[in-house]
Amino acid sequence: MNAMHSLIPVASFGVRANLAEYANQAEGAFAENTQRAIATDTRLFSDWCQERGLSALPASPDTM
Repeated sequence: MNAMHSLIPVASFGVRANLAEYANQAEGAFAENTQRAIATDTRLFSDWCQERGLSALPASPDTM
């Protein structure tokens, strides 16, 4: 399981599966630093949503 899977709630399996497929297809398309930045931003957003009781994925327009 890659790091992306651990950030996405199980209840969002459809979104999770789509993101995993996208990640597999995009492998190697981004520089290593870009991948780290995306992972960090994703984790921070997920944590922020969790602290407020909001869904990170899918995120509502109000959450964004």
